[in-house]
Amino acid sequence: MSKRTRRAVVLAAEQRAVDHAYFCLERARQEASELSGLDAAANGKDSIDARRTWERELASLDIGGKSLVFMRADVDEDEGRETFYVGRRVVRDEQLNPVVVSWSSQAAVNWRLTSEQDPEQVLLLRQIICDQQVVKRYLDLHGSEAGPPVVPVAIAAPDTAAEEPAWRDPLIEEMDRARDGSMHDIVETIQREQLRLVAEEPAGVLVIQGGPGTGKTAVGLHRVTWLLDNKHRAAKEILVIGPNRGFLDYVGVTLSELGSDDVSMLELPALWSAAASPRDPRQVAALKADPRMAEVLRKAIDCETTSSAERLAALVGGPVFTFELNRREVVVPVEEIAEIAGAALVSCASS
Repeated sequence: MSKRTRRAVVLAAEQRAVDHAYFCLERARQEASELSGLDAAANGKDSIDARRTWERELASLDIGGKSLVFMRADVDEDEGRETFYVGRRVVRDEQLNPVVVSWSSQAAVNWRLTSEQDPEQVLLLRQIICDQQVVKRYLDLHGSEAGPPVVPVAIAAPDTAAEEPAWRDPLIEEMDRARDGSMHDIVETIQREQLRLVAEEPAGVLVIQGGPGTGKTAVGLHRVTWLLDNKHRAAKEILVIGPNRGFLDYVGVTLSELGSDDVSMLELPALWSAAASPRDPRQVAALKADPRMAEVLRKAIDCETTSSAERLAALVGGPVFTFELNRREVVVPVEEIAEIAGAALVSCASS
């Protein structure tokens, strides 16, 4: 079989799989829409709660025009080779068999963390590049459909081969994509190191650091979805804090695309009742921005005569920090804040 013929056969097979996934997604949407449209007054509160549940389910199935499927994993199961497709949402057929596995599931994370050098049970890991429902290209990251692993090969669809003679990594395409003022999800282009942070088992404070434009915020928001999808936290237990409303609106697009709309978000100034401080005079601003100020602050933090909890108590005006969230008063002991801050400093120092 020639390379061109094999390319056409593979693309046709992947297109059939993607078409089936969209068919099942649409069936799930119709079912959720019908159930959410039930008369809430018919059976009182239970019916209202059921309708709201199906409305949330319907909203979670909205992928905002993004491609549903972006990866295939052939895995060596006990009963033989089995094929799974990875995408933005969980999709099942009428028999409730998985058609698409969510990117945030532990299985999908494990598959994506494999490599040609360490494939584990993954016989084939294939990236599928789609324009919504249309399969355009694919890239075999490692493994093969039959036989021993092969060198990764990039394939372009026949109708685009003349226009795109050279393979372009989806990550490069994403970086070159025109900015529209919003942050987007990175589930298709997330790198192995980023994915490890997103799927880090909860065990205290996790500090994500890096230079400008390295994806710190995107990784943090994807971690929120990973925590929710894997039942490590409930949405009501997560609070995203941003410096201003513009920033929260900016990152809210990502949370919506990831299906995490119920997460609470607050501007930093909303955590206390004090009015915003005026802008510093030029001389004061220059002094604060001087690199030597870092050493001054370090000495203040390392001062042995005053504990972190005592300094925080002086800052917030008492032994507890109180703020309002979802019309409820939240009280946090200063000592707990000091412990979290201390753990974060130790983590930063050791990284």
